[in-house]
Amino acid sequence: MKSKVFIHIYRSLVFIVIISLVSSATLLAENVELEPVFLNLDECLSIAINNNLDLKIAKLDNWIAGTEETYTQSVYDMLLTGEGYYEEDRQERPSYLYPTERLTADYKFGIKQKLPTGTTIEIDYDCDRDWDNNIFTTINPSYTTTIDFTARQSVLKNLLGIQDRGEIKVARMNVKISDLKTYRRIEKIIADVEKKYWFVVFAKNNIAMEKRILDKALEIQKIGETHLALGYIEQRDHISNQANVKQKQINMLVAENQLKDAINSLKLVLNVEFPNPILPLDNFQIPETKPVLLNSLKIAINNRKDLAAKKQELQKKNLSLVMKENALLPEIDIVATYSANGVDRKVGKAHGTLTTTKFPRYYIGAELSYPLENNVARSEYQKAEFGKVKTINEIKLLEKTILTQVDDIVRETLLNIEKIDRSAIVRDLNKMRVAEEEKHYKNGRSSSKDLIDFQNSLLLAEIRVLLAYLDYYYSAIDLEVSKDTLLDNLGIVINENI
Repeated sequence: MKSKVFIHIYRSLVFIVIISLVSSATLLAENVELEPVFLNLDECLSIAINNNLDLKIAKLDNWIAGTEETYTQSVYDMLLTGEGYYEEDRQERPSYLYPTERLTADYKFGIKQKLPTGTTIEIDYDCDRDWDNNIFTTINPSYTTTIDFTARQSVLKNLLGIQDRGEIKVARMNVKISDLKTYRRIEKIIADVEKKYWFVVFAKNNIAMEKRILDKALEIQKIGETHLALGYIEQRDHISNQANVKQKQINMLVAENQLKDAINSLKLVLNVEFPNPILPLDNFQIPETKPVLLNSLKIAINNRKDLAAKKQELQKKNLSLVMKENALLPEIDIVATYSANGVDRKVGKAHGTLTTTKFPRYYIGAELSYPLENNVARSEYQKAEFGKVKTINEIKLLEKTILTQVDDIVRETLLNIEKIDRSAIVRDLNKMRVAEEEKHYKNGRSSSKDLIDFQNSLLLAEIRVLLAYLDYYYSAIDLEVSKDTLLDNLGIVINENI
């Protein structure tokens, strides 16, 4: 009994030890920093093009819109019809001249298709077998075969198929408009990826800057401890140094968290699964060229896909207006039919007469349909007229908006370039001032407060330089988007069907 208890306790202890070891290993694995993955901008953009979910959704939306043309072309689809039945009739009749028993079997086939000229062609074949017990029936059983060729042509409304072909052209224009809008949409998605990449660059530089400032604060604190021991400074100066170090440590933690947030945002738009952090290989560079307003305006007006989409919309409205004007006319169709048939006891012989002109039937006629008030067509025509005028005004407004937008972004980009230059000068002056103040502090000729204030001024100047670079890169990206040249400049090729 005691041995069983001992074995039970031993097994429990072993289990607890194993669980503890596994838990410790898990915690240790969670605490180990994963090696970062270093990517340049081109690599990030390549990943985004293949993985970004917004980009995939944009392409799918465009492909869905592309099915509209195929749908409208269905008006020219060939239609195959068929019918068959068998009937046995033994109902009571009011006269002995009627048969008391009748058996009928019939099957029909037909082909119907509309042509681009607005002509509808129809071919119908009918084979009927009939038997009854009437003594007056000459051919019993009898096979009756018939073939009909019918043509229907619209001569006013939908003249020469203007309505049908117009609907297909409108659908084709809609696909083109969707392509242009999708291109613009993809460009903005790529711009967002690029901005998130440069924000990671900013956050990485910010950490390096905060670390330099923290190291300086620790160095000053160490010097202060020596000065306090020698009686060069008072206790309050030493406390100020300690507080300054703590504040710089807080700033460092905030900067590290900001970098993690930036990396997560970048990984989200890249749609990558690996847990490793992404760090950029690129860094901020001093702008080599400045944008020229007049050149930027010309490029924007010629390149903007949304403006091209609006102009395509105007062409669509012009075509729609022509179609709505045609819809005001009466609907008159000319119908012509040629029919041949054959009757015989054997189905083969009944079919044989179909290829001759022995038993023909000809028909030609006209059909008219016209609503007297015609309110629907008039309303649609007026709507098309107003829609055209509206689109013209939208084009004018968009052109003015583009010019204003490009002008604003060019000025902002030039301002950011100037901010980089001037912020760098301010930073360098603050560096010189801090260096001089550090010399005085080491020689006991300056207070901790003055040195800390100078260091904070340098920190602010460093941040302003980084922000100036970030603002410049953002405005430069926005300028390329405003000109619709971002994808071309990045070497990203969008297929014709997106």
